[in-house]
Amino acid sequence: MKLQFLLLAALTLLASCTNSENTPETGNDTLVPVTLSAGIVQTRATNNQWTAGDAIGLCLFATGTNETAEQVFNYRYNATTGGASTAFSPATTAHTAYYPTTGAQVDLLAYYPYSTALSTDGSLSLDVSNQKNLPAIDLMSATTTANKNHPNATLSFTHRLTRLVFALSGKGNVITAQLAGATLTISGMKTQARYNLYTNTLDEATDPATTTPKTATPEASTPQDITVPLNAAGTQGTAIVLPREAAPGVSYIITLKDGSRFTAQLSDTQELKAGTSNLFRISLNPQNVTITATITDWTEMPETDLDTSSVEITTAADATTDFPAGSHITLWPGESTGDGIPFTLNANGQWDTETPLYWEQYPAATTTFHALYTPETTPAGNRAPDVMAATALTERFAPVSLAFSHLMAQLNIVLKAGKGMTQTEVETASVVLPQAIATYTLEGITLTPGTDRKDITLTGSAADRHTLLVPQTIDAGTPLLALTIGRKSYSLNATDRNGLFESGKSYTINVTVNQTEINATVSINPWQEGTNSEGDAGMEI
Repeated sequence: MKLQFLLLAALTLLASCTNSENTPETGNDTLVPVTLSAGIVQTRATNNQWTAGDAIGLCLFATGTNETAEQVFNYRYNATTGGASTAFSPATTAHTAYYPTTGAQVDLLAYYPYSTALSTDGSLSLDVSNQKNLPAIDLMSATTTANKNHPNATLSFTHRLTRLVFALSGKGNVITAQLAGATLTISGMKTQARYNLYTNTLDEATDPATTTPKTATPEASTPQDITVPLNAAGTQGTAIVLPREAAPGVSYIITLKDGSRFTAQLSDTQELKAGTSNLFRISLNPQNVTITATITDWTEMPETDLDTSSVEITTAADATTDFPAGSHITLWPGESTGDGIPFTLNANGQWDTETPLYWEQYPAATTTFHALYTPETTPAGNRAPDVMAATALTERFAPVSLAFSHLMAQLNIVLKAGKGMTQTEVETASVVLPQAIATYTLEGITLTPGTDRKDITLTGSAADRHTLLVPQTIDAGTPLLALTIGRKSYSLNATDRNGLFESGKSYTINVTVNQTEINATVSINPWQEGTNSEGDAGMEI
């Protein structure tokens, strides 16, 4: 299973009610199988996915007790398919869980990952010495109540251990490139213990029959070095460890490929609480090894889970674009291919997504992010929408600051009265770009003009008209503008200078309408620098 962080997964425990071995004759009583959905507080697994065959354990208890109900104890349910959501089915027919036919309410307890060694007193043996498969040691559990009249129970899984995230960097005479091939060892921490799912306590379980505390296994009292897998660059690693109270004796040892050894001490006052994720930034320097720590909740505040190592998306401070709340963008880390990841701007000006990104997925020193904004409504009159794109080369752990630029060309028309015309007459004109390219395709943030041509009606009022255009070149000698004032039509042809409309550039055409012709000059607005050009237009009779 590759699932450790806020991920809502609908788990449907499907059970057959037709097997004679599990469906005894009950008269009018009906056996109702357990159906549940489960949410896991946002985690950061390698791909946030369930894998077919992933197993959870399920127990039913008489409400308020640890007395097993319907003999459902440690039933194994397997994921039937992979993905962010998947159905779960009993591993065997005998492991189909049913509610009491009396309708009595029961407590449901589920945990991950499944273990055959779950004790009847609710305790499990834990061993976090091997960090090569984090989901296999990421203990989670959840409880709720339900009965056959309300069989659709909802569980919210909670992480029961502690997550450590390491960000390593060079300083002074140590350059970050030297970290490639490095090893990271945690020294001074226990790796074995017992966890009680009934009481949610570590190293101590209570026997329901005697209420006598059971101490932890002897191995739990012996610290053991933990090797934390690092990425190829040696700059990032993640571990799941046993919670511990603040105390001296824990150190992080980094050994470079050339044998150089650096040691950073965990603060004596730092507690590693269950259900939290702790980010440690360690800077290696021959004279001094520094370490800073940030702790964030793993469970109670998923909206801020590991802010310091999540990929934060912001709009550049100097950007002229002001997106309204509810706006949507699509983001691509690396190459802008495929579907991308949707983000929505919330009322607080933050970009949110249901598929969070985390720097653990991007171990390189820098990552290029691409973003595309497409308005949700299509303008009338065949005008193009204001599609915008941004590219941001971002250092690891820094906010992704997106400065959007326009992919369309902007055309503004300013109408002025000339000889024989009044300004009032001129401002009644309709303004059209005849048979301009009006279609396009998008591949990531790359816009490609289409081939379909349509009349484009400019919007606006009085003397000011405007439109957005698909980038294109209108051939010299062909109509560039068509104006209609009353019953008279005026045409302005394109020239080699004024027919080019480039992406991100804004053009203003000042049109002076005389009784027999129109004259035009072109200037540029500050979207981006374009070209200046002039043109003459003759009246069509």
